[in-house]
Amino acid sequence: MFCPNPTIICVGQAVIDYRFTVDQIPSRAEKYKASSFQALPGGMAAGAAIAAARLGARVVLVSRVGSDSTADTLLAFLANEGIDSQFIERVEGCYTAVSSICIDPHGERQVVHAPTEAFHRGHPIDVEQLPLADALLVDPRWPEASYAALQWARRHSIPSLLDADIAPREIILRLMPLVDWAVFSSHGLAHLFPGLPEEAQLSAAQSLGARQAAVTRGYAGVQWLDQLQHQQITALPVQVADTTGAGDVFHGALAFALAASGVRSARPLLEFANAIAGYKVRAGLGSLGAPYARQVQAAIQQLNASQ
Repeated sequence: MFCPNPTIICVGQAVIDYRFTVDQIPSRAEKYKASSFQALPGGMAAGAAIAAARLGARVVLVSRVGSDSTADTLLAFLANEGIDSQFIERVEGCYTAVSSICIDPHGERQVVHAPTEAFHRGHPIDVEQLPLADALLVDPRWPEASYAALQWARRHSIPSLLDADIAPREIILRLMPLVDWAVFSSHGLAHLFPGLPEEAQLSAAQSLGARQAAVTRGYAGVQWLDQLQHQQITALPVQVADTTGAGDVFHGALAFALAASGVRSARPLLEFANAIAGYKVRAGLGSLGAPYARQVQAAIQQLNASQ
């Protein structure tokens, strides 16, 4: 049965992205002029939370931020999206994580990220305080909390999803046996298995313990394994405005699909997430390019019909 308003918990990173539109990605030590500038919410868990909330989910974001004015800006963005931030702790003496992002006319970007100490200096997650949910999404930026949340999800039979971007190998290896779904970026997968041919990387990831592993490859679409056979969905043919946050939106859409539907077959779930990410890439605006449910009714109806 399809539930249009599921509850989703997202655990991990929340940042402010300082975005500069430039004629070309900087490559030398000199001054560059930006044609536009924006400060927008970002981060793996926060971006996914925004996407899921816009699709209709009740989203609880669990994170740690600083005690600075950047946190004020970030929390205001999240409140505007209707995201429950009661489990976001503001840690005294820490600054909030930020990223500087340069975006070229083709929508490609260069990211410089400044992480926060708030994850290490704030309180640990208390999973017993979390509301029961229809899906859990975690990222590797706060590994202790992600590990505890995944154990909690297994105890309560809550479907779980790992945004497996570039992270230390030991963190991914620890989290993978606890997740139902692990979706890698192509860079994250290559970082985990350096030297392996691309076609062998996904098989190696699947062997780490996740019930389902997939990889997003940008223009090459989405790939996953079905009974050890590689399957693929092609990327949507859209005019790219901005790829920033596309992976976060993909994960948020997949979490929504897992939570809202009874579908467990990989293809319709990944087709739905692929469609939502394609919409975001065309819209630009980082994670705020994620669509609202009313804008993607056809994709939601197709997901509903797949049950």
